[in-house]
Amino acid sequence: MPTVSTQIEIAVPPEKVRDVFLDFASYSEWSHAFVKSVSPKDRKDPKTLQVGDTVDVELTNMKFSSKITGNTEEEFKWQGSVPLLFTGEHSWRFQSSETTPGQTLVVQQEVFTGLLSFLLGENWSMGKNTKKNFEAFNRDLKARAESLQAPGAQTQDLEARAEAFRRPSGQAED
Repeated sequence: MPTVSTQIEIAVPPEKVRDVFLDFASYSEWSHAFVKSVSPKDRKDPKTLQVGDTVDVELTNMKFSSKITGNTEEEFKWQGSVPLLFTGEHSWRFQSSETTPGQTLVVQQEVFTGLLSFLLGENWSMGKNTKKNFEAFNRDLKARAESLQAPGAQTQDLEARAEAFRRPSGQAED
């Protein structure tokens, strides 16, 4: 099955990244990539969407409805299709970073099936374009999540680094 997969490290804990991701109402403020809007049917809170619920999705060049196939603390996914041609299950995983504690590894992936799904593989033009769009959305999500960090968090980190720099080498903190 053709699959498009991207990932990005975000300097924010997973639950906070997920909160930013699920704040569909604010996408117009920060999502400059291909995802223009996501709107749950029946005006449900995105955090409470369940398997079988529907969202309307607007991308740069198309609109469609998708069925939610998962909504947990670690993953959000939906399935959409162009009947008979291809079906895609699109997912976002919010994992604790294995390399940087307190940060998040976001894995965005779509698995395609159907008659023309091969066109969406990463070696084909449509697949390459899809991957670029995923990467752009990831960058937008990263920028938004990191910009919403607690105002003093980065200042405190910088102050701690400056203090460590001022101490003579080998001298421990008091």
